[in-house]
Amino acid sequence: MYVDPDPECHEDGWGAARSTAVGATVALAVVGAYAATYGLDRYLTYADALPAGELLQFAVVAAVLVAHEAVHAVAYATVGRCSWEEIRVEAGIDFGDGLDPVHHSVHPTRPVRRTAYWLCLAAPTLLLGVVPAAVGLATGSALATFVGIVGLLLVSTDVGPAVTAWRHPDRIAVPAPSG
Repeated sequence: MYVDPDPECHEDGWGAARSTAVGATVALAVVGAYAATYGLDRYLTYADALPAGELLQFAVVAAVLVAHEAVHAVAYATVGRCSWEEIRVEAGIDFGDGLDPVHHSVHPTRPVRRTAYWLCLAAPTLLLGVVPAAVGLATGSALATFVGIVGLLLVSTDVGPAVTAWRHPDRIAVPAPSG
């Protein structure tokens, strides 16, 4: 079965809360595990590993956000078998649209297989969230843990589409592309 990668589904308040809760819960678990293993004071030194300290932490957050979308694009190109022309990048700032003025999205312009869609949605969370968090927990690196936590918090942008693809296949299912 194929899915429409941009089904124009709008989440209700519960959907947005669920999406945020997933990333926040996992990120809190990572912080808790790190604090239990190495101490919270050590985690709070993550900015010391950056050349300009606290100032560069915002650059790290922005870099993880950009890398998150880049991983989606690469995943759609490889796993989703899309050409680069079939991948749409959307970004913008709209201060009049709720609490989250920054809008970003990378998605294919044509239907992709459902399993490929889920893998493409999960790829940034795995590569930029789970892997750095695991490295940080294994090595005690506060900076790797911080990067992993930021990556895990960004999963909130992908939970809604994944749940919609799972719970409402009729809304997003499309015929297999011909050819």
